[in-house]
Amino acid sequence: GYRQRKGIDYHLTTSPVAKMNSVRILLLLAAKFDYELTSMDVSTAYLNADMQDTLYMKLPPGYVTQFPDTKHLLVVKALYGSKQSGRRWYERLVAFLLSNGYRQFKSDPCIFAPLDPSIKLFVCIYVDDLLIAGTPLAVDQFKSLMRSEFKMTETIVADKFIGMEIHRNRSTRKLHLGQ
Repeated sequence: GYRQRKGIDYHLTTSPVAKMNSVRILLLLAAKFDYELTSMDVSTAYLNADMQDTLYMKLPPGYVTQFPDTKHLLVVKALYGSKQSGRRWYERLVAFLLSNGYRQFKSDPCIFAPLDPSIKLFVCIYVDDLLIAGTPLAVDQFKSLMRSEFKMTETIVADKFIGMEIHRNRSTRKLHLGQ
């Protein structure tokens, strides 16, 4: 990725992440309405996205192909280190959620909710980390949907998200954040 040139090898690289105010509002909703609060992480997220730009890489030392004269490989999946990987991953995840009945908030493009307002669920995206708040059934259905498409790791109860510690007392419906 370090030899890539803007406008030649890549164009757009920026990828939004959830605003901290949005994360706090999602946590507030979880506390106020006693929603389940869980998190998921997409394993090797960037490798789930296809490259749209033409990018070649030199063969790693010792790597042998079935074609002895091959010195370069065409990169077809977003790789960690290429400048546009984060953007490609974000576009892939957004397309998946939108095609499966979720809507993206205009105020924060990293917050999603089902199109059906009777389903109480909110999803916050921060690169490959997802914070999920909602009713038990909605959370379980969302987690199943994500597992059907991506390899995921998950927590039962979110106690940490993007470096923030989440301390929750469900009986008092209070939540405290720490670093």
